Amino acid sequence: MKIYLKRVGILFFLITMLSANIYSVEITWLLSQTWKVKDSGFIEEFNKAYPDIEVKLEQFPINGVYEQIQVRVGTCQRDPDVIIVNAPFTASYGLKGWLIPLDDVFNKQEKDNFYKASLDIGTYQGKFLSSPIHTSTQNIYYNATIFKDAGLTPPGPDDRLTWEEVRDLAVKLTKDKNGDGAVDIWGFNWEQTTQYYQLQPLFLSKGGKSIGNDGLTVDGIVNSEEWISGMQFYGDMFNKYKASPVTTVRVWEMFRTGQLAMMLAGPWNVGRLSAKDYGFEWGISRHPYFKGGKIVTPTSGWHLGVSACSDQQEASKKFVHWMTTEAGGKAWFSKVRTALSAQVPVNQWILDNEKYQKKPWNNVRTAIDEAGVNPVPRPSMVGYYEYQQTLENAFSDIRSGVSAEKALNASINRLNSELSKYK
Repeated sequence: MKIYLKRVGILFFLITMLSANIYSVEITWLLSQTWKVKDSGFIEEFNKAYPDIEVKLEQFPINGVYEQIQVRVGTCQRDPDVIIVNAPFTASYGLKGWLIPLDDVFNKQEKDNFYKASLDIGTYQGKFLSSPIHTSTQNIYYNATIFKDAGLTPPGPDDRLTWEEVRDLAVKLTKDKNGDGAVDIWGFNWEQTTQYYQLQPLFLSKGGKSIGNDGLTVDGIVNSEEWISGMQFYGDMFNKYKASPVTTVRVWEMFRTGQLAMMLAGPWNVGRLSAKDYGFEWGISRHPYFKGGKIVTPTSGWHLGVSACSDQQEASKKFVHWMTTEAGGKAWFSKVRTALSAQVPVNQWILDNEKYQKKPWNNVRTAIDEAGVNPVPRPSMVGYYEYQQTLENAFSDIRSGVSAEKALNASINRLNSELSKYK
C-alpha cells in the first residue's frame, strides 16, 4: 500500500510539473479590445505550431493601445513584446527605433503574398518593420428598401457612382416622412465621418496629393485647389444640400435602424449586417469618384510589430510570422475577423469558402475585388499622428459649416509647427 501511494504521489508530482512547464517562453501581445481573440480558438491554433510559446493578451480601447505604446515601448520597457501597429505609424515608430526589422523572418514569396500597398507602408527606410494583418477598402452600403420606397434603383455590385450621382441620390432619399420638420431618413454619410483615412479620396480623385515629396511639406498641398474643391463637396453635403446629418450619432447605428439610405463604409460591415436580420434589404457597390477625376480607393490597416526592447524577440518574431502568413491568416479570418486580409492568397481562400458564395455574405466578394482597384494608403510619414489630428479638426470644422478654404488654410500654420520637429 505504501509503495502504491508513493507511486501515485510521484505520478501526481510529475503531472503537476509537466503542466506547469507546457510553455518555455511567454510573450505579451498588446492589441485592441474590439478583437475577440480570447476563447476564439485562435491562440490554440498558434500553439499547434508553437506549443512552447505562451501568448498573453493585453487588450485596451484603441486610444489606450496608442497610450500604452507611447508609455511602455517609448520608454523601452521589456513588455509588450508584440504590438499592433496602425500602418501609417510605421514610419514614426521606425524613426524612434521602437520596432525591430523583420526582413530575416519572411521569404520573398511570403512578402509577395501581401498587397503591395500593405507591404510598402510597413517598410521604413528600406526595412520591413510592421507585417500586415488586415488591408481595407471602402464601399457604398445602401438600404434597398429605402430606395424602393423612393422609387429609385440602387447601384449594383459592379456599379461605380460618381460623387455627383451620390449627391443627387442622397438629396432625393433624404425624407421628412411625417412632416414635422425633422428629417427621418438621411441620404448619405461617411461611416468614419471626419477621419482622414475615409476622406482622402475626395481630394486624391481630383488629382491632389496627400503630402509633399519630402513627407513634411503641407503648404501648397493641403490648401491646394484639389483639396479645397474636394473638401467643399464634403461640407456641402452637410450644409448646402442637407443630405448628410450633422450629428454625433454613430453612422452605423443610423444605418442599421433604417435612418440612413447610404453610407460609405468598410468591409467589416458585411459581417455586421449578415449576422442579423435588420428588417430591410441591403447591398454594396463600388467606391465613388468625381466625374472626370481618378478612381481612388483608400487602403491600409492593422499590422504587427516586435518591440525593440522585448527580451523575447525570437519568440515574438515567430508569432508575427505565423499570424501574418497563410496558416495564421486563415486561422484569424475564420475565428476572429471576416475580411479583408492583407494577404492575397488568404482573400482568395475566403472567396473559395462556400459561405461567401451566397447572399448576403457574397458582398465580401465585391469588397475584396475593390481592395485591388487603385488602392492608396494613408501617407507613410514620420509625423502622421500630428498630421492626422490637425486635419481631422479641420474636417470637423468643414462639416460644421466653415468653408473648406478657410479651414484648410487655417490648418497650415499648425501643421508646419507640428511637423517642424521632424525636419
